[in-house]
Amino acid sequence: MPLIARADVSVNEGVPVIAVNQIQVGEMGLPDFVRFELESQLNRLLAQRGGELPVLIEETELSDGRLTVGGNIY
Repeated sequence: MPLIARADVSVNEGVPVIAVNQIQVGEMGLPDFVRFELESQLNRLLAQRGGELPVLIEETELSDGRLTVGGNIY
């Protein structure tokens, strides 16, 4: 089953900051503590890497006021 996370990304002092809005496995939503932990780990990783996080973008969708990107983080 795929893990799906939806997040907003902003920049603070040149470093991306991730705010995870939703996380689910398949069709099942996961509890908030899982979302908070994923957000914390991603932000810690970004801070350690100086804002660099290798990603593979597999799909993009542009709609009114929103860009949706799908892929993998390495």
